[in-house]
Amino acid sequence: MKNQYKLFESGATVSRSTQDRDTDRRLRKAYGISLAQYEEMVKAQGGCCAICQRPNWQALAVDHSHTTGTVRLLLCHACNMALGHFDGRIQRLQMALSYLEAHGEG
Repeated sequence: MKNQYKLFESGATVSRSTQDRDTDRRLRKAYGISLAQYEEMVKAQGGCCAICQRPNWQALAVDHSHTTGTVRLLLCHACNMALGHFDGRIQRLQMALSYLEAHGEG
């Protein structure tokens, strides 16, 4: 079963090329980038999150502006979720930073 992945429920397999094609389609539809462009971004970032710089063993999330749709960089799940909770509002993020600094978490 080289280059094949097992689907959990059915036990069926899907080829690597099918998985890549589906991922490419999803990336193009959601963010307007190809799988090749995503892989280049991963390589350019050294496989690390653009915020915390930790290497990631899972796929990195495509960070993008919810206003303009512009793709920014790739983030780990935790950093992507953290930004999402601040609704992309820089002022909220700065307030959270000030709060942590004031309470000894800096």
